[in-house]
Amino acid sequence: MSELARLGGLGFCPGEAWTISHDFDPVISASAVVKLRVAALEITGVVTPAGDKVTFSLTAAQTGSLRQLWLFDAQLQIDSLATPIELQTGETFLGFSSGPDP
Repeated sequence: MSELARLGGLGFCPGEAWTISHDFDPVISASAVVKLRVAALEITGVVTPAGDKVTFSLTAAQTGSLRQLWLFDAQLQIDSLATPIELQTGETFLGFSSGPDP
């Protein structure tokens, strides 16, 4: 049995706009409709003309709906066939304050 594909990673910060790529081996049809499904999110990707890679562009609002430091059960859907994958998130950026600690 092959290992599940894992997208994202600890650098994938909820609340920031991100682009995630996935390589296909073997290649898929360049005209295939590829979607990343995570919980209630569904993002349609852009497949390269060679069919060897797909890129998903996520907005800050979309990634903001994901929990920090979490491993999500997700799906990569190619046309009508869904394959389970894992999507890993990292920490959110909390920012800094010039005020003293309470």
